[in-house]
Amino acid sequence: MAIVADIQRHFILQYDLFLRGGITIWTISFNDDFIFGQGLIDAVALEEKAVYPRIIIGSAIMNYVLQTHFVKPEYLRRACEIENRAHAGEGVSDEELEFCNAILPAVNEEKFYLKWRDVLI
Repeated sequence: MAIVADIQRHFILQYDLFLRGGITIWTISFNDDFIFGQGLIDAVALEEKAVYPRIIIGSAIMNYVLQTHFVKPEYLRRACEIENRAHAGEGVSDEELEFCNAILPAVNEEKFYLKWRDVLI
């Protein structure tokens, strides 16, 4: 999305040209004469919604951006439950501690991803 914003900014500053468009996740096919496929159909449908010059990001991309990538949601929920119990002064078993230590690298990667995602969105 940052690259798309840079392209948009470049065209405005360099050529005084405002772009409209749509970006989605689907397949397209092409040959020497035609481009076709669901990806093109969906991108055009998004672009038609762009009343003002802007690039519209499809919901499939936003759903991908907003999901967890490095740790399964159920693992994250379990780790949060264990952490909340520990903060409340309840005991944590060795198995639970081992589980939290095992997923810690993935949680840290997820935090790093979320920080950058929030900057870009």
